[in-house]
Amino acid sequence: MNYFLLFDKFVLIIAIFKTKKRYLVFCVSFFEHICSQSRSTKKTKPSQPKLSFMKKSMFIVVFISFVITGQNMAQNVVKKTVKPTPSVSKPQKAVVKTAVKPVAKSVAPTVPFNTKATPLPLFTQPVKLKKGLSFNLNVPKDYHVSVAYEGLNRLRFLSLAPDGRLFATDMFNRSDNKKGKVLIFDDWDESGKRFKTVKTFMSGLHNCNQVAFFKDKGKDYIYVSETGKLTRYEYQAGDNAPRGKAQLIATFPDYGLSYKYGGWHLTRSLAFNNGKLYVSVGSSCNACVEKEEVRATILEMNPDGSDQKYYARGVRNSVALKFIEGKM
Repeated sequence: MNYFLLFDKFVLIIAIFKTKKRYLVFCVSFFEHICSQSRSTKKTKPSQPKLSFMKKSMFIVVFISFVITGQNMAQNVVKKTVKPTPSVSKPQKAVVKTAVKPVAKSVAPTVPFNTKATPLPLFTQPVKLKKGLSFNLNVPKDYHVSVAYEGLNRLRFLSLAPDGRLFATDMFNRSDNKKGKVLIFDDWDESGKRFKTVKTFMSGLHNCNQVAFFKDKGKDYIYVSETGKLTRYEYQAGDNAPRGKAQLIATFPDYGLSYKYGGWHLTRSLAFNNGKLYVSVGSSCNACVEKEEVRATILEMNPDGSDQKYYARGVRNSVALKFIEGKM
């Protein structure tokens, strides 16, 4: 049995398992060199006396111990010669402290926004109308309610025109009808807190829920929403009637309340944000499988009606759309 070869493998395993240091690799390489010489000598010179296994083992152990001792001495020399300068760490700590403190002082304390609902002090104000009707309203402190106009039917939404005049829609009643109007409130009386005149801008509209103003490509337009369609007209300051021919922007389901699949939610609400037009189309019922994809959605499109897409789905009937800080 060749003990020398076995010991060679044993030293190699120790070298790999222990640390993989250079001196161990050197020992293995040196040992392999001795082994190769021993084997070649064994073949060419059989008469040469063999070294015993114990002598070979002692030689390897002494050699490795010598190398390890030399490495430890070298490390001690490095530790003694290369010492960290005490002046390096202290300035670093001082720099860190002086860098952190001003930042901490300059950061303003975070104030939570609208995290608690603070009740407003209210007082009761009686409101009296011409026909003898009266009711009470709870009004915040320092506010006062005046009757700006009365005698209307089913007033819906208000909208301010580019020329500062106030527009409103009147749907006449809760039925599915074509008696809707677009009104202009004019001649404000500051002393009486009332509008002196109301003009009819449009009439004969199919459940006109809302009007909106928007400037598209340098021109002002008034958008008029009805149950079955959305149209727009060019608008100039002082106009008391639609200018020119209507531009059709979009069409919607228009079957009326007697539609066999349901005909509820006849109103269409409008909003503009970031150059886009948004229109709500309510569901046809409270609980059913819709027959039309456009039902219970909010549509997004360009101001001229192009590039229509669904902004939201599954919304029963969105009324009074509003964007706050870019979010609906």
